[in-house]
Amino acid sequence: MSETIDTIQVTKIHEYGQHDCCKHIGLFITLEPPTSEMRREARATDPYVSPIWKHEYPKLQILTIEDLLKGKRPEIPPTISVFQEAPMEKKSFKSSATNSIHMSMSF
Repeated sequence: MSETIDTIQVTKIHEYGQHDCCKHIGLFITLEPPTSEMRREARATDPYVSPIWKHEYPKLQILTIEDLLKGKRPEIPPTISVFQEAPMEKKSFKSSATNSIHMSMSF
């Protein structure tokens, strides 16, 4: 890993996140563990405050591929589904002559 390139990329994400127009969470995914400079840069960002949940989340997060494969997820606000789910309905299917479908194929 090129420490200089990765540190520059994290710095750019941090700088972009400081603009007033940026109200989002930045996620940097890397193959290698983050350097101390990258972690310091990520910690230096102001938190993202969810307008719905009124909770703070790290605005710049760094995860490795290994983290993701181990099940670690970014710290993000819960999502709200815009679709209402239909209630689950249990049905039992019985095999009988009246309920079965017969198919015949001819060639």
